[in-house]
Amino acid sequence: MSLDMFVSAFSEDGENDFPRSIVEQAFAPFVEDVKDTYWRLNLRSGEQTFIDMDVEAGEMIDGFSINRPPSYEGFPEFWEALYNVLRQTRAFCVLAGVREDPNCCAANPDVVNEVPEPLQDVAAARGGARLVSSAAELEAALFD
Repeated sequence: MSLDMFVSAFSEDGENDFPRSIVEQAFAPFVEDVKDTYWRLNLRSGEQTFIDMDVEAGEMIDGFSINRPPSYEGFPEFWEALYNVLRQTRAFCVLAGVREDPNCCAANPDVVNEVPEPLQDVAAARGGARLVSSAAELEAALFD
């Protein structure tokens, strides 16, 4: 089964963008291949993975997507990188394809109470956006 995660930044004041370098720095140790906006990630041990990311081009971006996210046990470094991106930005993470009403998570306490309009129905269906305080909690919250 193929799952997709979407990391998107929204705000009422329109300040959605964040530096692409935050994503580049977080995931740099795992990037195996880059073709335009498409990145393929591999485990540090050299084991093959099939995690694909689509990261917008440009210095400033408002989000990216991840296809086939790994389990926390299988690739905790991936979740640490993703958590660090969320912590430093106004971004929310949503996992699609798992249930009818997916979870909406944030790691930055400044944004958790400001769920953007495009995500309000998603967040409301699951009791609101969830503020997570670790990479392991992020993965668990998305999949619970």
